[in-house]
Amino acid sequence: MARFAQKVLFIANNQSLFSDESCVTYENSENRCSQSSQKISSQDKTNISKYTQVLQAVGNSILYQVDELRIKNKYDNKLEENGPLEAYALKRAHPNYSELVLINLIEGLEKDYKVNQSQFKIFNSLEKAQKAVQEKNAHLELMTKKLSIATEEHTKAKSAQKNWTDLNAFLKNNISITPTGGLKDRTFKVKFINDANGTTPGVIREHTHTIGKGKPVVYFPGSDTELPESQSPPQILVALSHPAEKEIKVKVSLDSPQFASLNINTVIIEKGRTEAIEPVILTVKDTPADTNDNEITLTLSSSSDGAQLGNIDLQTYKHKIKNDDFPLTIGFESQNSFGLESIATASFPILLSKKSDTKTTISYTVTGKNAVDDTDYKLKAGNI
Repeated sequence: MARFAQKVLFIANNQSLFSDESCVTYENSENRCSQSSQKISSQDKTNISKYTQVLQAVGNSILYQVDELRIKNKYDNKLEENGPLEAYALKRAHPNYSELVLINLIEGLEKDYKVNQSQFKIFNSLEKAQKAVQEKNAHLELMTKKLSIATEEHTKAKSAQKNWTDLNAFLKNNISITPTGGLKDRTFKVKFINDANGTTPGVIREHTHTIGKGKPVVYFPGSDTELPESQSPPQILVALSHPAEKEIKVKVSLDSPQFASLNINTVIIEKGRTEAIEPVILTVKDTPADTNDNEITLTLSSSSDGAQLGNIDLQTYKHKIKNDDFPLTIGFESQNSFGLESIATASFPILLSKKSDTKTTISYTVTGKNAVDDTDYKLKAGNI
């Protein structure tokens, strides 16, 4: 069949054998094409083309079937040769595979059991937590009721205490203190000096209280000052009540910058020191002569951690500026003058008390006592 298919394909692939436009010519021979050869018509050519196509399809189909048969035969031979070996290998491998599957199944069941056990524990924990929350809520509700009762009792007791204080002049309301940021430990005593009317003296009639210094207090150690405007104020120190454990920074502000200025706005006190590295210098500004005395206040604020501000007296410094500028005045150099009639002119000097920044003009009038104008003198009212 394979040979037949090859011959069919050979004929189909060589249609030129059926053409009349060429003749077969052998070497060293005459042309054997006869004049009686008939040409093939176009209809015959069309039919031959169809037949050759059919032959091509038949030949290709036969060859394809032959190839399939050869492959199947080769596979059957290989299966016949290797079949016993594959069967033996499958027989040997099957028990191991089954055992592995069983092991994996057991391990999977164990994991599922552990997961279920963990979930059961979590469920138990959640259930216990829910019970604990319920118990806490019940306890909280009970405590709320007790607190409400205690608050009501406290309110009644406070009201009764106030009534007792109002009626019996109990001294507790009148004895209280407020620490004011001192510079060292301070101690004071409170002592009864007489007995209240209708009362019996108690055993404890004296009380001692000590206020600890705590953190170092930053303050102005100097006293307030008062100086003329023309005199520069002294340097102002900022100090600590006792050495600090770290660097301290504190701000200094001025309430009246129109009258004075500061050289620094932040004071620094190094660790272990009690005074600032740089003192505060106050520069007084010149004010007009007709202004009043002015008072300026320096205030410490915003102290860094590690120190505390003292009371208002310790954290403020006051300086009073007394205006010592003389006012600008104008007048004659002398009140009276004398001149001989024989001297043609006389002058009356007019003076200013100090140099003026602007032009000064003053008007004057002339009145005679027993001297007559234009007869005894010549001087008219005017400006100078």
